[in-house]
Amino acid sequence: MKKYMIVFSMVLLFNLFILPCQSFAQPKIQFQEESFDLGQMYQNDKKNHIFEFKNTGTETLTVEKVKGG
Repeated sequence: MKKYMIVFSMVLLFNLFILPCQSFAQPKIQFQEESFDLGQMYQNDKKNHIFEFKNTGTETLTVEKVKGG
């Protein structure tokens, strides 16, 4: 009985502390810059800026929706 309790305790500790610490494959987006000031804008002005980014994660990064702010 004592042997089973030790094994049970070890399995429980492993599941609670070791497994959550493992990192799983996932994408991670990294921008060169997170904001850009377009300066003063007037009605009907058109300005643009390209935000460059890369995937620094270990899984494929998919960008599905982009919205200007």
